[in-house]
Amino acid sequence: MEAVMKITPLLAIAGLVIKGGTLQGAQLFTDVTAASGIKVNLEKRPGHPEYGTQRPHGVAVEDFDGDGLQDILLVCFGEPYVQLFRNAGGMKFVDVTKGSGLEIFKGWGTGAAVGDFNRDGKLDVYLTSVAWEKE
Repeated sequence: MEAVMKITPLLAIAGLVIKGGTLQGAQLFTDVTAASGIKVNLEKRPGHPEYGTQRPHGVAVEDFDGDGLQDILLVCFGEPYVQLFRNAGGMKFVDVTKGSGLEIFKGWGTGAAVGDFNRDGKLDVYLTSVAWEKE
């Protein structure tokens, strides 16, 4: 049976659904994460086999660059702690974290919220974490 639905990278990252099916075993979803350009390091951490090195914990979807396409902000419990993926169209994403200002975030990321919190007409990003960079 041909797949009738493609899974978005967002769903794969958030861990909601990677592969689906029916009670009869027919595959309904196709994982397109690898082809999307979204790269997350899920390799096991030395000394901590139960944890991946990056461990995504939060995601925010918003049109950060104003081009009408939804971009993805990923917050992780390991380096890199924050990644911003610009939607290039056609289910392709480009990592634009470097130079965005987000790369300075060094805490173990647990979540993100996006909105115009100070009402200046520009998007603001609020990141949460459980740790901070030691001086």
